[in-house]
Amino acid sequence: MAVFPIYRDFLRFLDALSEGELPWEAYRRYYLNLHRSFLSACWRAFGIDEGALRTRVERIKRGDYGHLEASVEVEPPEVTVTEALEGCFRLVPPPEEPEVYLMVGFFSPDAFVIEAGGEPKVGFGLERFRDFGLLGLLTAHEYAHWFRRIRLGFPKDGDTKEKLVSEGLAVLFSSYAFPELPPYKLLRLPRARWNWCVENEAMLWEKVLDGTIFEDELPPRAWTYIAYRLAERFASEEGYRLPDLLTVPCEDVLS
Repeated sequence: MAVFPIYRDFLRFLDALSEGELPWEAYRRYYLNLHRSFLSACWRAFGIDEGALRTRVERIKRGDYGHLEASVEVEPPEVTVTEALEGCFRLVPPPEEPEVYLMVGFFSPDAFVIEAGGEPKVGFGLERFRDFGLLGLLTAHEYAHWFRRIRLGFPKDGDTKEKLVSEGLAVLFSSYAFPELPPYKLLRLPRARWNWCVENEAMLWEKVLDGTIFEDELPPRAWTYIAYRLAERFASEEGYRLPDLLTVPCEDVLS
């Protein structure tokens, strides 16, 4: 299983800080230089240059990561991710083992798929987690994104149709991996926002049709609700099954 807990090297960097080493030099020695290929791909994907990275590193205080240090000792995230991946593989065997990186960043999402070394890689920014209760669910979600990218490649920047379809299919796959969870938890939407989406579903469908579903005027992540409903409707009407469902062209889903 290609799960890389590189956050442990970040914790070694924090140890070096406590021993009085200079932040940027220690960060490069214990963390960045060891994982430069993946981390550099992250910073490029997130629009961060080395100057901004160095400025952030030099402001680090070990106490900012006290909760993370405690959490990984109680519940090693690599165990949760490995178990979740095993469940995903049973549902949809991968053409090759995905590389999954458990990292600590400063500007990263909690979970993501990026292109690194010409291949899709999965990452988790552990600094974004208060606990790891959702890590298994997020693993399934990102595995679906990774599977689609390994089969279809990465879309062009700004391809909102692919963004909508890919997200919907990832949530739908998560519902197979975690059938006990209600949809609002699969979407990580507060129950009140889920209810709003249900009440305004007709309007959200209209925004899909006229291409304005990503407008800022909507409640945060409301677009993920209609993405899920789109994938759910397509799967029920067309009879697609896993794994083919994860690689359906977006034009077919939106037609």
